[in-house]
Amino acid sequence: MNIRELLSENRIEIGAELYSKDEALERLIRLQKKSGCIHNPKALRREIQEREKQGNSAVACRVAIPDVMHSGSAQTTISAVTVKDGVDYGAPDHRPVRLIFMIAGKSGSDEHIEAKSRLMHLLMDAGFTARLCAAQSTEEFLQLIEERERLRYAPVDPNKKYNCSKFLSENNNKKKRFRFPKRKHSKSR
Repeated sequence: MNIRELLSENRIEIGAELYSKDEALERLIRLQKKSGCIHNPKALRREIQEREKQGNSAVACRVAIPDVMHSGSAQTTISAVTVKDGVDYGAPDHRPVRLIFMIAGKSGSDEHIEAKSRLMHLLMDAGFTARLCAAQSTEEFLQLIEERERLRYAPVDPNKKYNCSKFLSENNNKKKRFRFPKRKHSKSR
């Protein structure tokens, strides 16, 4: 599973002007519905609201990732919105959220958890997250995700021989022992 496969141009909005968490969630649900991924937005809204009651889906770096296994989804999909001036999402760091991904998971599957985990690994890099927030088009947004996934999850060549013992011995030789600096003891009067 890769994020790019779960996210399409018609489920992304760039530079939205949103003023509340509820408005942001509503916009993400609308993007899912507009693309034909969900057929019952009321059910998704109810499920997302229940999910948010369990704990806020805002994470670090001004990002929120609400996710839910949606009863009406035949496949796992992601919608995304960048918020021009940020929105109060109730984030633990009290900063406005500028990037929100909504994951509607396939019914009867844990794919939404795997998708959220993969997405969070990509978004741990604050520079990458800032580039996504600054994207000027959906094409640029998707291109950034593709590039980051390619770098982060590059396939391993099964034919390549790795010499682990050489790597370990080289790094062990370079390792220096840390020593605490000597403290000067002052004489008490």
